Amino acid sequence: MPIKSLFLFLSFVVTQPILADTLYVDASTPASGSGSDWSVAYRELQSAIFAAKDGDEILVAEGIYTPGSNRTNSFHIDKSLTIIGGYPKGGGTRNPDAHPTILSGDLGTPSDRSDNAYHVIQVTDGDDTTFDEVRLDGVQVSGGHADLENGSGNDQGAGIDSRENLTLDNVTIHDNFALHNGGGIALHLGTLNISNSIFTDNHAPGTNGSGGAIFCTTAASFEIIDCEFSRNRSKVAGGAIYSLSSASPSLANCSFDDNRSGTYGGALANSSTSPTITGCRFSENRSNSGGGIYNLSSSGTLTNCVFAGNEATGDGGALFSFNTSQTLINCEFCGNHAASNGGGISNTAASQLLINCTLSG
Repeated sequence: MPIKSLFLFLSFVVTQPILADTLYVDASTPASGSGSDWSVAYRELQSAIFAAKDGDEILVAEGIYTPGSNRTNSFHIDKSLTIIGGYPKGGGTRNPDAHPTILSGDLGTPSDRSDNAYHVIQVTDGDDTTFDEVRLDGVQVSGGHADLENGSGNDQGAGIDSRENLTLDNVTIHDNFALHNGGGIALHLGTLNISNSIFTDNHAPGTNGSGGAIFCTTAASFEIIDCEFSRNRSKVAGGAIYSLSSASPSLANCSFDDNRSGTYGGALANSSTSPTITGCRFSENRSNSGGGIYNLSSSGTLTNCVFAGNEATGDGGALFSFNTSQTLINCEFCGNHAASNGGGISNTAASQLLINCTLSG
């Protein structure tokens, strides 16, 4: 072959992109196969994750999937990957409601949380300088129990513990327990984008417990759209969400009902952030300061939000702000209560601009 032709051939080979594959997982299959089709699906999700290459897609049939038999086991995702659940056994038309795909940390005795996995899912490739793109769609994540307080990180992120770029769509995160941060999710680095998802009954009850559903720190991007948060609990800050030093978190069209924290922000606690909150409803949430939202050294805008029936055992039944500058536009406050100051809103060393807002008992 002439040198020029050889060079062109080698250039063609080198520059060809690696095509993504689709792998299949079905817990009902009689024996684990190659995963190349529903008829030869993997039985175990972790087997498919291990076999997948960067950028692949994994389709998962209905069933309950556990990451192993040891509490330190988790579904460990260390590459860019998409996992889509909600298919019937044997494959077919996808419907996550009719065909629930459950990723569970309940490894041993049912209802005995002491033998559950510390984390159901861990998302990290060990390199904090670049970030994988990981997407979960149509799965449930439950039963994580991160209760080991020994400096190993096994006291946070019981449902999902992530250091990458994480996207969730149509996901339910429920009944997870982290002693300290992020009963449902702990995001330490990367980005977090969530849509059409539900967070319920997640807990962070330890001495420093914050973010019953979500704990987010140093995240480059934080966006939550069309989600529901209910009955999440934390000991200190953010019964549902605690956002610390996150760059401009954004929430739109979300509902927060009956979330509670012991000290700051029954639903949300923001520290050193600039949140944009649009079209959200906060009802029946409770904390000591800021029954609905607590802001510390944060600025931002709330637009078209409703605060109803929230309660503070201290100040700010709906909203408490300290060292904060914030604008509220077309917001409604009704039936909120504080034992001390500001049944609706309480400010300390803070300024707020209210535009076309209503406050009523």
